[in-house]
Amino acid sequence: MNNAINVALFYLTALGAIVLLDVLWLKYSVGEWLEMTYWPYWRNLNWAPKWAYAVLFYLIYSIWIAFGIIWYRLQDRRRFKALLYSAFVGFVLHTLYQLIYVSLNPFWRWDFVGYDILWGAAEGWLVGSAAWKTGVWLGLFTPAAR
Repeated sequence: MNNAINVALFYLTALGAIVLLDVLWLKYSVGEWLEMTYWPYWRNLNWAPKWAYAVLFYLIYSIWIAFGIIWYRLQDRRRFKALLYSAFVGFVLHTLYQLIYVSLNPFWRWDFVGYDILWGAAEGWLVGSAAWKTGVWLGLFTPAAR
């Protein structure tokens, strides 16, 4: 039972880190630009966000990083590789996300696309770091001796 709780906490750390980082990113980095260009365009089309898809995106993102990368790398104690792969996952998912928006919204700017893709790589690295540290703290594995 205790191990199941630790695994759940490990996963929730990854999920919570992604959501927190994206909220901060949207509020403080790109929020004003989105309010000026993105939302008016969609409001004119009477479009409203479908939040279930956003939830699905975050679940896939966090499961991929937590269990597809960090958990696997925790077992062989390769932290740098784990964080590099986490950054790659962030890069790939944000690239796909941005390409979809470029195709749907004529106001989506290419400088924003590049900015967000770089953010995705940094976010993946940060989420991987949080999951790694949580896994060590919970005793899900022991880091290699230095």
